[in-house]
Amino acid sequence: MHVGDNANLESSVSEMAHPSFRGAMTGIYTTFYFVGAIPGTFVPYATSYINGSQAWRIPLWLQMTFSGIVLVSVLFLPESPRWLIANDRYEEAVAILAKYHGEGDPQSPLVQLSLHEMRTEISLTGADKRWWDFRSLFSNREQRYRTLLTVAIALFGQWTGNGPVSYYYPQMLAGAGIEDGHLQLLLQGTQSLLSFIGAILGALYTDRWGRRPQLLISTSLICVLFLIILILNALNTTTITDPTTSSKTTIAKSAAASRAEIAMIFLFSFVFAVGWTPMQGLYAVEVLRYESRAKGMALYTLVGNVAGFYNTFVTGIAFTGAGWRYYYLFVFWDLFEVLFIYLEELAEIFNAAKPVQYSLKKSEVLVHDGEGVGVEEIGGLGKEERDGEVGNV
Repeated sequence: MHVGDNANLESSVSEMAHPSFRGAMTGIYTTFYFVGAIPGTFVPYATSYINGSQAWRIPLWLQMTFSGIVLVSVLFLPESPRWLIANDRYEEAVAILAKYHGEGDPQSPLVQLSLHEMRTEISLTGADKRWWDFRSLFSNREQRYRTLLTVAIALFGQWTGNGPVSYYYPQMLAGAGIEDGHLQLLLQGTQSLLSFIGAILGALYTDRWGRRPQLLISTSLICVLFLIILILNALNTTTITDPTTSSKTTIAKSAAASRAEIAMIFLFSFVFAVGWTPMQGLYAVEVLRYESRAKGMALYTLVGNVAGFYNTFVTGIAFTGAGWRYYYLFVFWDLFEVLFIYLEELAEIFNAAKPVQYSLKKSEVLVHDGEGVGVEEIGGLGKEERDGEVGNV
C-alpha cells in the first residue's frame, strides 16, 4: 500500500501546487516523513519505561490511528486537473484550477495559460492508458534522458550516505559510551527533529537556490563530512579477537573521538535533509512528462526500494570487505536546473543539445487582453514587453 501511495501522491502534489510555489510545496510534502518519524521515535522512548506489553501496544495503536486518519482524508482530495482534461472532464478541471491557481476566477491569465498548455500537451502526447507498457519511458532521446535522471535521483537519494550512517549509528553510540537504550532512542529522536528542520529549510529555499546547486553543494558537504567520519573511524577503532571463539569485535579507543563522530553524523543528517530530502520527490516528478509520469514514478519507487534493500542487507558486507573504499559509491550526480518553469515546458530542455545550460535560461508569461498567450525567453538585456503586461513564470 505504501508503494502505491508513494508512486502517486508526489505526482498529485506537484500537479496541484500553484506554479509559483510548486518547488516548495512538493519539497515540503517529502519532508513530512519526519512528522511521523519524530513521534515514531519519541513515543517508543516514552513507553520504553513502561513494564509490560503496553510498551509496544501504545506505539502500534497510534500508528493505526493515524493511518485511519489518512485513509479517510484521501476521500476529500481533489483530482488532478491534467487527469481530468485527459479524461474529457474539462469543466471540472477549470473549476479546480480556478480554485487553487486563480483565486476563484476561471478567467485568470494563469488559469487560462495552464489550461492551454495542458490541453496542447495532452493532445500531442495523449494519456497513456496501457498500464503494462513501459516502453514510453525509453521511446526517444528525451524520454531516455528523463528516465535516466529519475533512476539517478532514486538511487542517489538512497546511496548518498544516509543508509550506511544509519546502519552504524547504534555501534557509534556504544563506542561513545552510550549503551543505554533509552538514551539511544532520545538521541535518535533528536536527530530526526534536527533533520526535519533542515528539510523544511531546504524545501522553502529550493526555488531560490535552484535544484542543481542545492544538490551539488549539499552532496559536496556530505563528502567532506564523510571524510571526517572516516578519519575519526580509522584512528579510533580497533579490533579485538576472542581467543575462545575466534570472533572479532570492533571497539572504540576513545569516547571523545566517538562523540565527535556522533556530532558529524548529526551534522550530516542536517545537510542531507536540506539538500536531498526535498529533492527526492520533487525532482523526479518535475522531469517526467505527463503521459509517462505515473509509470516513471512507479519506476522511481521500485528503484528506490531496491536501493533501500541494498542499504539494509548489503551495507554490512560491503563495509567488512571494502572498508572506507565503499564510500566511493557516494558521488554526486550532475543534475540540471528546473526553476520557475511549467512541467509541460521541460520538453525543450530535454531536446536541447546541452540540457544543463539550456535549463539555466529564464522565461516570461506573455499576457494579452488579460489572457496568457504564451511564454517568451528572457534575453540578456532584461525583460521585454510585447502587446501587454509580462509576468515571470
